[in-house]
Amino acid sequence: MKIISIALVVIALIVLPRTSLGLLSNDFWDEVVCFRELGNDVEELKWKYDIWKENGALDKTQRMIRLLESNKSVDGALEFESIIKKIVKEANDAQKSNSLSRIRVALMKLRFVESYKGVREWIATLESKIKPLEAAAKKNAEEQIKMKAISDAKLKQERATKIAKYNVRSFVQGHELAPNPFQYENQVVILELVAFERMLERNVGIFKVIATSDQLLVSNLPSNLFTVQNQSAKLIVRVKGVTKVTNALGVAFTVPLAEYIDLY
Repeated sequence: MKIISIALVVIALIVLPRTSLGLLSNDFWDEVVCFRELGNDVEELKWKYDIWKENGALDKTQRMIRLLESNKSVDGALEFESIIKKIVKEANDAQKSNSLSRIRVALMKLRFVESYKGVREWIATLESKIKPLEAAAKKNAEEQIKMKAISDAKLKQERATKIAKYNVRSFVQGHELAPNPFQYENQVVILELVAFERMLERNVGIFKVIATSDQLLVSNLPSNLFTVQNQSAKLIVRVKGVTKVTNALGVAFTVPLAEYIDLY
């Protein structure tokens, strides 16, 4: 009986210092691992924060911080503290950068360790700094929307003018023209889903149909209009029919032929 009592006392001396703090070593390491994996995506951080708050992980984090501040030594304490200091350093760097995205990330990370010494002051500092940045970002976004609306309206008007000017009959995608261009012969159409491949002659370019291996020739093409291979384009053309071309092996075959009029 005496032996059993001594054994229980020894076990209590080993286990109680940790269990009485409400935190076992393994739990501590689990949280350290989670903190290592905090990324730089604000939405993901918000999601993780909500999950941690809901399942009690943030309460465990606060207990860890109390351990650190009371100089209690547990497994992983030094690494956990170094991670917190890194978060604080990120907050300091974010403040200096005036970058709204970096401040948002830093602010979100700070909230995970809000009770650590000096962190609440950093949160207050960044919150005061983020407000004018968010206001400026909102104003800029609104201006961009207005500019895009003006640009879209202008483009729409320009395209309507071209359709009327050239008496455009229809919109034709490259794969619709390739099998039988004669169905559009002598019609002015807007040719879509084609990409410039290379110049064949000074004013003749080879275009490929996007997503297929078909090719077509466009004549009357300004020699400096396209300079980048695989550049997609919408062309206003007059469909002429077909023409013969010869490949590198000397084999002749026919491809659709269109005459360039304008860009759409």
